[in-house]
Amino acid sequence: MWTYASAEAQVAALSDDIAYDAHDIDDGLRADLFTLEDIAEVPLIGNILSQIDAQHPSIEAARRAHEVVRALITRMIEDVIGETGRRAAMLKPCSAACGLFTRDGKGRPGDQGLSLPAHVSS
Repeated sequence: MWTYASAEAQVAALSDDIAYDAHDIDDGLRADLFTLEDIAEVPLIGNILSQIDAQHPSIEAARRAHEVVRALITRMIEDVIGETGRRAAMLKPCSAACGLFTRDGKGRPGDQGLSLPAHVSS
């Protein structure tokens, strides 16, 4: 049988990844390990930086870095939401119980003859 982390655990793991990635960039900038111009070559960060510079041409350097990190977190969250929606639309889940069965009510190979519960429609 297939097993996956719960939806809550997956959300928590993605949230941790987003926070760690964004704060690693923030820490690197604060420690002068690199500059925003150094990482502007990364397309996502370069696009964010271009938008910030266009909207706020005279922004102070510390505020500019803060806005990049804030926008990066926002973009990653929006990506998770969008990708989740795309995958849910593609998979068309019917319920938690349906995940154990095929749409015709028969179990997957190796499921020991499980059948779809009567209260779950296919």
